[in-house]
Amino acid sequence: MATQTPFFSVTGKVANYASPAVDTLNQAFSIQINVSGTYNADAKLQSSLDGVNWVDLTGSEELAFSGDPENILFDVTTGFHRFARIFITRNSGTFDIEGFISNSFWKSI
Repeated sequence: MATQTPFFSVTGKVANYASPAVDTLNQAFSIQINVSGTYNADAKLQSSLDGVNWVDLTGSEELAFSGDPENILFDVTTGFHRFARIFITRNSGTFDIEGFISNSFWKSI
């Protein structure tokens, strides 16, 4: 079984973070993020029609995760979402994060 390569990976992050944008080609997709470190943060999935102007996807918030390693899955099966990204609001501490996407049609922009 091959290991999946993350579409983003950062270590030692001490500030807010926006992942690279992903062109989902208007297909259903899932993004999984794996977070570890000594942190307190909020994560949300955002979408865009143009890759520039971003809106939060309602119901996509994973609020106040902290401390222990976490695996968070954002699953999008409906709607028009040309581009997607993860936005992390760091409240305190330091975190490492990597993200994986399930849609085989995606490409980073």
